[in-house]
Amino acid sequence: MVTIYNASGAFISNSIDRFSRAVNSSIEKISTGQRINSAKDSPSEISLVTRFDSRIKSEKQLVFNLQDMISMFQTADYAITGSGGISDILNTIRDRIVYAGNSTLTSQDVQNIQSEIEDLTDEISNIINSTEFNSKKLLNGELIGYVTSSSSEIAGYVNEPVSNSTYTLENITGATYHEIKSTAAANPTADTPADYTDTLGTLGTVSVTGSATASGNYEVIFTDSASFKVYDNSDGTLVTSGTTDAAFTVDGLSITVSSGGTYTGGFKFYFDTTSGSGTISATEGNRGTSEAITAANFDSNAMLNSYFYIKTDFDSGSIKYNVFDSENNQMGNWTTIGSEFTSFADSKLAGSSFTFSVTNPGKEDIWKVDFGTFNTLSTSGGTFVIEGVDKSISISWQGGDTLNDIANSINNIGDGLVSASAESGVLVLTAQELGAKGKLRVYDTEGNFVSTLNLAETSGTGNNASLTYNGTTYTSEDNYFKDVIDNITIEVAKGANLSSATLSVTNKTSTAPLNIDGGNLYNMYVKDLTPEALGLKNIDGGYTIDVGSSSLRSKALSMIDLAIEKVSGEASRIGSNINTLDYHLSTVQNTNVARKSALSTHLDTDLAQETTNLAANQLKLQISSSMLAQSNISTQRVLELLGIIPTKQ
Repeated sequence: MVTIYNASGAFISNSIDRFSRAVNSSIEKISTGQRINSAKDSPSEISLVTRFDSRIKSEKQLVFNLQDMISMFQTADYAITGSGGISDILNTIRDRIVYAGNSTLTSQDVQNIQSEIEDLTDEISNIINSTEFNSKKLLNGELIGYVTSSSSEIAGYVNEPVSNSTYTLENITGATYHEIKSTAAANPTADTPADYTDTLGTLGTVSVTGSATASGNYEVIFTDSASFKVYDNSDGTLVTSGTTDAAFTVDGLSITVSSGGTYTGGFKFYFDTTSGSGTISATEGNRGTSEAITAANFDSNAMLNSYFYIKTDFDSGSIKYNVFDSENNQMGNWTTIGSEFTSFADSKLAGSSFTFSVTNPGKEDIWKVDFGTFNTLSTSGGTFVIEGVDKSISISWQGGDTLNDIANSINNIGDGLVSASAESGVLVLTAQELGAKGKLRVYDTEGNFVSTLNLAETSGTGNNASLTYNGTTYTSEDNYFKDVIDNITIEVAKGANLSSATLSVTNKTSTAPLNIDGGNLYNMYVKDLTPEALGLKNIDGGYTIDVGSSSLRSKALSMIDLAIEKVSGEASRIGSNINTLDYHLSTVQNTNVARKSALSTHLDTDLAQETTNLAANQLKLQISSSMLAQSNISTQRVLELLGIIPTKQ
């Protein structure tokens, strides 16, 4: 057996294999555009390329993270500074407070403004509750910190980022409004009715000529010192008018009233005529007799110590009675004699009731009734003073005033110092400033109003808020403590009284890395902008803005300015965060572009070079293939000559 080894063919075959791989490699690089498609393409660079690629992809995700952070802050920003946002609402509230000071407005107008302010405050709550990003509420404090209290009478609001902790507070009392109230019981009574008309003059001589042609009953009522009117007492009709020393005629009689008496308006006398008689009996004063008040139920809010009048007159054809105060104001409806009279609720008798009985009353009979709720007071009145820390007011009163009248007088001039109310015979004076700075003092300058009503301080009022922490006692005039726990404002309910309470503070801020290695953490938080945290609502849910008086409006302006300052400060911080993150986003994006460029330098295929390599390797492959064919032909010729294989014909 003859074996012929073709060394050149084997060499050529290896070349073909090598050139084929080179051609395939070039095709791969050209088709992918990458110079390095696997570690074998550049073992020394593969680690560098892998690191670059990993960081580029991480930076792309970081860009998405930063964009979400910016979007979250922008959402908060729009809710605060956007059209109709919290800043707009606060500015509108301030505008309403100023408008409430317009002197041309009615009390109802001011109340309407108050209602509008309260509605606007509620709208802030609505915005707070509806502003969220990816289900996270942004403005209610959940992104900065949360305070849980062991008592509903104490609360905390986070101002700046905090640490998780629990604080125990002791001896907690809430500030109170100083209160002074009357402790003496009202004792309304009425004396026996006295003939009032008889006190208005003295009847002179009444002379009569002629003979009566009829019988009748008549009332003569003076309108001034010389003039009078004559009424028929059977129906109350005017019969005639006259003057003193001039005769008038009734039932055929000529009657003259001499000027020798003393007369003033309201003085009256009555007389009867008898048919066929030439004489009359003229009696001064009321016709009615046996007058009496029974079944009296005088309201404790009736006038202090004065008098009222009971008058009889014709109403719907019959004589009835009514009651009038000292200023002649009607205090009820005309009532049948012997039936119960009830005074108007807003009258000086404040809804009192009684029954008046009288025998044979006449037209315009008038009885005066001395009345007293606080009998030791003078009917002529007097003056008392309500004094505060830096302001005082003087209140004048009269016996005919009710406690409501006095309360109204106080409220009309007590702006910024005191408000007053009166119910069930009790006058209550309440300072308009919380705590010790609202302390009041009440004293008489004339009369004995204060001593009679026994106006005294209500125990436990007019105190500043107080609490103890770590052995130190803190006080506050307005129930807010800002210097006890770092970054926490504590609010205590008005009048609270707790031996101890705990506040558990939870940090709700979050951090986000600003680079792909997890470092350079950015603190993410948004402050609490609820009405409670802004001081627009108190712990009891009540509204703190009040425009009912000029001093309250001044206080309201200070409060709303603080709220505007806090909100605008937070808006500024949020805006700064947006800008900072936006700048950082640009930096990351620029870094990512540079890193991609560097990766491209290492990774991208040099198409010109690689195309040249492909052409060269393809040519080499073709030549090697041709040479291999020639090599095979030479080997065949040798075998034919040796006769090993048949010669081809």
